[in-house]
Amino acid sequence: WLLGEKQTAKLVTPGKTLLFVRENGKSVGLCVMQMTLDKGTGMEAAVKGAKKVFFLKGNEKIELPAEEKDGWTVFTLPELEPYAPVFLLAE
Repeated sequence: WLLGEKQTAKLVTPGKTLLFVRENGKSVGLCVMQMTLDKGTGMEAAVKGAKKVFFLKGNEKIELPAEEKDGWTVFTLPELEPYAPVFLLAE
């Protein structure tokens, strides 16, 4: 909410979750972390203008189902373990 419409990525579902975003002009890297002792399930995030979103798990690059809404690509995050980072790539 601090950046308003200038932000590149955002959490759609409110929660106690941290979102770190880095971009290089072509793609956007996201690191998401659940900041409670509960698992985070069914949470949505969005990236502005992305065509595809991938969950980076070890050496795997798993495409996540996503849909476009008002210029944002909205997708459901993988299940978030407590205090464990999840890495995503949007292109």
